Amino acid sequence: MRLATTDVDELVHCWRETMASSPIVRPYNARREALVFSFDDDLNPFLNYTKGYHHPKWKRIYFETVPRVISEIGKYMAPYRGTGGRVFINNKKAYYVDESLVSTDLCELSWPASRDVIAEIVGYWRASIRRPTIILTNVKWN
Repeated sequence: MRLATTDVDELVHCWRETMASSPIVRPYNARREALVFSFDDDLNPFLNYTKGYHHPKWKRIYFETVPRVISEIGKYMAPYRGTGGRVFINNKKAYYVDESLVSTDLCELSWPASRDVIAEIVGYWRASIRRPTIILTNVKWN
C-alpha cells in the first residue's frame, strides 16, 4: 500500500488523539519494533494496554476516528481473521500474529521518504508517559 503524506498525517493525528485520551495505552511493541493495535470481532480498531487477552469492549480504547490506512488493513485482515486480532505495523509492512505465534503478512507499506511514522508515534508516546514523582519535604542534608 503506497501512502501519501495526507494518509500519514491522518494516521499520526489519529494515534496521538487516541493516546492522549488514555495514558494507559501501549502502542509499541519493542521486541517486534512495531506499532501495535487490535481489531475486535466487528473489525473495529483499538489500542492495546495489555499483552495477550483483551478486556471487555467497554474497557477498550477505540480509535476516535479511523484513518484510511487502518481501514485498508482491516480489509486485508478480514479474510484471514474475521473475528479480529492483533496487528503490527513496522516500516515495511502490516501483519498479524495468531495464538500459535505464526506471523501472516497483510500488506507491504510504502511510507513517504521524508517520514518515519513509527518513530513519530513512539516519540510522542514516550514523551507523554507519566513518570512517578516523589516529593520530599523536610529533608535535611548533613
